[in-house]
Amino acid sequence: MFELSQLRCFVAVARELNFRRAAEHLHMTQPPLSRQIQLLEDDLNVKLFERTSRSVRLTAAGKSFFVEAQDLLKRAEAASLTARQAEAGQHGSISFGFIPVAAFDIMPRVIKAVGDKAPGVNLLLHEMLTIEQIEALTAGRTELGLIRLPGKGSDWNSDASSANGSFSPFMLAIRSSRRRISGSRISTDSLSSCIRQRTAGTPTKSLRRSSTTPRCGRNSCSISAKPIPS
Repeated sequence: MFELSQLRCFVAVARELNFRRAAEHLHMTQPPLSRQIQLLEDDLNVKLFERTSRSVRLTAAGKSFFVEAQDLLKRAEAASLTARQAEAGQHGSISFGFIPVAAFDIMPRVIKAVGDKAPGVNLLLHEMLTIEQIEALTAGRTELGLIRLPGKGSDWNSDASSANGSFSPFMLAIRSSRRRISGSRISTDSLSSCIRQRTAGTPTKSLRRSSTTPRCGRNSCSISAKPIPS
């Protein structure tokens, strides 16, 4: 099977249609370049170039392979970049739940905050009620959530946009056992802090405590929730 180095040599010659200029572009001498092209032709069992003392031109097979070779090199570079981003903690995905009332105001700012903080992280959005989010966070189906806790006159199954009952300010909920975003070195704590800073100013009431642990029915959920500053 041919190597990427051979593809780079072929593409350089195909673009220049001149072995000397192609060799200069690749920072190598002509004999090794010619050898790489010969090995590639032997491996493919086709002739890629028609060469005379005055000119170099692609054969029909060479023209067809030129298109594919460029695509292969682009895909190889993209794969390499993705691997480097993952190693640097700039690539991954995070499952994020949010209540319906947040869709048109605060969520666009959340999405922008995540994009600025971690541009390589893919945000998987799930519209859920607060009770559904707490269950999903506890089960590990989501990693972050935008919720509002029910107050007096409200229940867990209420829509936080309802005029009946009272609700806490918007709160960012995080599963306590979660440390890093899947496939990333970025911590959920770091990302949640960025989101809270970037979404500060959302019209909400203030809470006396800076954090709380919501309870789901009779079972305590290992969820940390912090209000977004108003």
